[in-house]
Amino acid sequence: MREKQQVAREQERQRHRTLESYCQDVLKRQQEFENKEEVLQELNMFPQLDDEATRKAYYKEFRKVVEYSDVILEVLDARDPLGCRCFQMEETVLRAEGNKKLVLVLNKIDLVPKEIVEKWLDYLRNELPTVAFKASTQHQVRNLTRCSVPADQAPESLLKSKA
Repeated sequence: MREKQQVAREQERQRHRTLESYCQDVLKRQQEFENKEEVLQELNMFPQLDDEATRKAYYKEFRKVVEYSDVILEVLDARDPLGCRCFQMEETVLRAEGNKKLVLVLNKIDLVPKEIVEKWLDYLRNELPTVAFKASTQHQVRNLTRCSVPADQAPESLLKSKA
C-alpha cells in the first residue's frame, strides 16, 4: 500500500514539472557549483602563500645550520644518487665562510649491486669525499649511540673504541 502511494506521488510530481522547472533547477545547480568552485579557488591561493613562507623559513634555518656546522653530510640514495643531489645546497655550503666541509653519504647500499655502488663511489669521490652507508636499523642501532661522557673528560681507551 505504501509503495503505491509513493509511486502515485512521484507520478503527480512528474506531471507538475515543466520545462521551466527543469531550467530553474539546472540554473540553481549551476550557481551552487560555481559558488563551490570559487571557494575552492580561494582555498588554493592560501597554500601558495604558505609554501613561500615555508620555503623562506626553511632556507633561513638551513643557513643557520650551515653557519654553526663544520661538516655537512648530504645523504644520497644509492638507487639514484644524482636524482637526490642538491647542487645549490652544495654550492652554498662550499661558498660559506669558515672553510666548511661537505661529505656525501651514499645510503641504502644494500639495495644496489656491489659493482654499481663501487662505480658510484668512484664517480662521487672525484668531486667530494664520499662514504657508503647501510642504515639497517636492526644492525646499526648500537653503532649510532651517543656517549654519555664529554670528550674532554673521556679516558683514552673510550676515545679509541668504536662505541
